[in-house]
Amino acid sequence: TNNGLSQGVSRWLVAYSIDKDGKYGSLTKQKFTTKVFQFSETMTIAIDEFKMSDMGTEAWVKVSVTGNTSEIVQYRYANISNEFSWTNTYGGTIETAAQYVATVPNAYYGPKFVDPTKDLDENGYIHIQNLAIGETYNFVIIAFDADGNVTPGVGKTYTPEMNATLIYADEEGWAESAPTVVIGEKDIYEMYGMDYADY
Repeated sequence: TNNGLSQGVSRWLVAYSIDKDGKYGSLTKQKFTTKVFQFSETMTIAIDEFKMSDMGTEAWVKVSVTGNTSEIVQYRYANISNEFSWTNTYGGTIETAAQYVATVPNAYYGPKFVDPTKDLDENGYIHIQNLAIGETYNFVIIAFDADGNVTPGVGKTYTPEMNATLIYADEEGWAESAPTVVIGEKDIYEMYGMDYADY
């Protein structure tokens, strides 16, 4: 396996064998040209719904795919808040980001994989968690069908906001809304001479 090849580039594969006695086989070589990745011209993906939690730290995304000839086997998305990564790694546009998501699946800050048969919630949404309030995100998603066809990407730029009403302990109305904290069983652990409790 040879990873990290450039698209549409001609290369030579040169190889020979060596047996256990150290004898060399004859040299063989073959020229090949790497494929150029192409999105499907008939399949499309659409973001049908994109909703945020009141606290702003979670999002739910519902998508649909049209034009596919076989079942959708995977959604793949990136949700990037780092501007340097968005511009320099993902190319700074939905189109370049979608190609990166499709062709570099194992990148360090790579995409998330969603199996539509088991990774969607009970209402058919992709659930995104641990968002930062006030941070700008670039969301890009593509879909793969069972025949290996890939949709062009669609995306959304958004900034999570908190829409919940906060009541502090010194404000009127705290008593009726105050949370009840219940401490259950206590386990004491010892670690390098220190005791700490896990509630």
